[in-house]
Amino acid sequence: NGTETNPDNCYENNTLWMQLNSDNNIDVYMYNEDVVAGFQFELSSDLDGFMITGISGGSAADAGFQLSSNSTTALGFSLTGATIPAGLGLLATIEVDLGDDPNGFIYLDEAIISDTSGAALDFDVFDELMVGTPPYVELSLENVTTTGADVHIFSTTDVAGFQFDLTSLTDGSFELTGVSGGLAEDADFSVSGN
Repeated sequence: NGTETNPDNCYENNTLWMQLNSDNNIDVYMYNEDVVAGFQFELSSDLDGFMITGISGGSAADAGFQLSSNSTTALGFSLTGATIPAGLGLLATIEVDLGDDPNGFIYLDEAIISDTSGAALDFDVFDELMVGTPPYVELSLENVTTTGADVHIFSTTDVAGFQFDLTSLTDGSFELTGVSGGLAEDADFSVSGN
């Protein structure tokens, strides 16, 4: 109900998120309603060889924070009591090695953002970043009726087989009476249901 027209500036709570930049490093952005006196978080990944190699820049460097990292953890704080003012922007850039096959996910875990008394501030954390085109498969039910449904697939990789369960969200009383057609039939898959 406000006057803001840029959705990038619309946050209800303190928020932390990641974006992959043009140098294939991770920019960590922060919207903070309160001053921030320090932060620490971990990055993990399903990418073979992924590791943090450094941290720099952003509002943390502008505030004169000591920035430090190891292969999985990044942190920033001030020895002089400096703080990052309330606002929206780049917190820091995390230099990373994405490994030999940069197609997967990076996760931001165990984020602690502290106020001037050292107490943790509540933050919404968007903790997943997709890199490249990892193998990804999504199934959905379409055209659901009382007598059947179509199972649709979105996949970034070839599928050599599948198995899934169906459960009723209402009273649980449905019976699977047959499986046929679609891409499975086109690929000469043997399909069955029970």
